[in-house]
Amino acid sequence: MSLANDPDLVRRAAEAGCVGVFVGMESFSEENLQAVNKRFNRVEKYRDAIKRLHAHGIAVEAGIVFGLPADRPQVFETTLRQLDELEVDAIQVSIATPLPGTPQFEARKAEIMDRNWAHYDLHHVVVEPRGMSAEALQAGHDWVTREFYRPWRVARRIWRQVWRPRGWQGIACFVAINLAYLGRVQRWHIRGWNPALDAGRGDQRPRPWWPRLEPA
Repeated sequence: MSLANDPDLVRRAAEAGCVGVFVGMESFSEENLQAVNKRFNRVEKYRDAIKRLHAHGIAVEAGIVFGLPADRPQVFETTLRQLDELEVDAIQVSIATPLPGTPQFEARKAEIMDRNWAHYDLHHVVVEPRGMSAEALQAGHDWVTREFYRPWRVARRIWRQVWRPRGWQGIACFVAINLAYLGRVQRWHIRGWNPALDAGRGDQRPRPWWPRLEPA
């Protein structure tokens, strides 16, 4: 997001043909950002940064991570609302995963519930979350993915991009990315539910949205 701190750089990037950026927002919680050492991310600055990029026709795809220490069942609904309010153009949703060989893996060894390495793809719950059940985390991850890529939301984002300065330059890429994610949702029957509103279903493990690969 620091790219947007330099208006001249943003302008030059747009003139050079930049039509989109991927930014690791991770979370809208300051506590979570500190927990993953993203102290340079500042939630209150997201809005101005995105507006500055949009003013030059540069779309924003955000990386969002669920299952961080401060996350509770309400985080999914809150995150979806904030993504809409900020007019984020695409998202890549992940589940916090302590990858083998990293300090996080060593720190959370006792909480690991799945050692099938094929599931360490950032879209399956493999470690017991601290603020909700594993079922709720998987359900919320799936629900945000489905809701963000509902056809009416995709159409609204495309319409906004068309009317932004230089928006037409990246419209083909913009449409392709959103339709590709929408295709995943439909092809893999991503559903989930909002854990904050449906706590009674916490004992039903949702179908993960990423195809599960079984070990050979």
